[in-house]
Amino acid sequence: MAVLAGVAVYFFLFTARGLAPAPSPSPEQALDPILKRTIQLQLNNIEQNPSSLDERLKLGMIYEANELDDLALASYQQLTDVVPEHPRAWYQTGLILDKRGQSTEAMAAMRESVRHAGKIPFPSWRLGLMLLAAERPEEALPALEAARNELGDDPTLMAMVMRAQVDAGNAEAALEVEATHRLTDTPIAPYIHQLLERAHDMLGNSEEAEKSRVLASTGLPPMGNSWELEVSRMRMGIPVLKIQISNAVRAQKWEQAMAMLDNLRQYEEPTKEVLLLEATCLARTGSPEEALNQLDRMLEAEPDDRPIIVARSNVQLDLASARNEPAQAEAALAAAERLLELNPADSAAHSICMRALETLGRPEEAIGACRAHWKTSSGAIEPLHLASMLIARHELWKDNEDLLRALWMNVPNHPAAGSLLVLSLAEQGRTDEARQILAGLTSASLNGEFLGKARIAVESAD
Repeated sequence: MAVLAGVAVYFFLFTARGLAPAPSPSPEQALDPILKRTIQLQLNNIEQNPSSLDERLKLGMIYEANELDDLALASYQQLTDVVPEHPRAWYQTGLILDKRGQSTEAMAAMRESVRHAGKIPFPSWRLGLMLLAAERPEEALPALEAARNELGDDPTLMAMVMRAQVDAGNAEAALEVEATHRLTDTPIAPYIHQLLERAHDMLGNSEEAEKSRVLASTGLPPMGNSWELEVSRMRMGIPVLKIQISNAVRAQKWEQAMAMLDNLRQYEEPTKEVLLLEATCLARTGSPEEALNQLDRMLEAEPDDRPIIVARSNVQLDLASARNEPAQAEAALAAAERLLELNPADSAAHSICMRALETLGRPEEAIGACRAHWKTSSGAIEPLHLASMLIARHELWKDNEDLLRALWMNVPNHPAAGSLLVLSLAEQGRTDEARQILAGLTSASLNGEFLGKARIAVESAD
């Protein structure tokens, strides 16, 4: 903000000289309707406030985020022509030129951004990355160190410092960076091991290099900064809206998803996938009957469509629970069983069977459905999680040791699996084995309720 305030001295020059109209798409340019509307709104904002730097910068960012690079570059260059000390406009110009492969021009623009950025570290960091890509590590190091003055020992930045040392042939300096900052203990450890492998190879440490080679992975850790994040958030359009709807459904933000679905209908007729999402949202926001009617209409057109059958069965289960209508659960169970006849490994069908059987008051059979799912899904963990919840809810420990043991062995840090297995063993009278497992349950993240039950079960058996 301080740097942007500094360019305010150009305000009067900016107003006096005026600026050509903001770059806009040509009439024949095909644009997504949502994007087209957003661009027009921003052009209107600029027309109402033509001397605003922020509005013009935002227009360029909208173009850049949506891959309209010619328009974005023209927008940023308008700013740098009139306000040559605008670091953000130079920064975004550098990114677009770099994307186009114009590395010399991109680095020149980024150096201008660095020159005017004051204490903002992002231009120096990005310049360092450009220099590394250009195989100029000796020049990259000062740029990265300049960013470090403000960012401190950010792990991703330190990884780039380490890479610059490796690229420059300074293997010992690279190892010192890792040892000082313990970068292998961070989430970017696989990339750090790639650098360690290279450094150890340079020094002839074959054993250490091999150890890192096993743990290494390719791929550059992303540079996280608020400037580039701000641009990415301006990506929009119908495909983006659909992704946002799917994300909202996965996050169970039903009302938010419904609002976006209503917005989508303004631009296109809903596809089958969109209608399925809409039915799910309707069911979860208190309108399962409306959802069921919508799915019935879809099923009339495609009676054997598996996704529609799965969605309809789940809505029937919602309806059975909300309205106490066991007939709906029976119908969902029958539909899922038909799907399993076609594909015994259909995980969605197994889950519907489990839900339906529990809704119908048949928990032992519901656990059996989880077991069947587990045995046909090549070791998938989700059926074990579902089974453990059912077993705990209905306290059916004794006859389900196989599922509980499998969960405990596959997910040793599960908060309840070990305790549930102890309960199963204690109920079978296998107290010594139960006590042995109980003694190993010492993690602070364990579920206290089930751990307490397990202790009481073992003490009672004693």
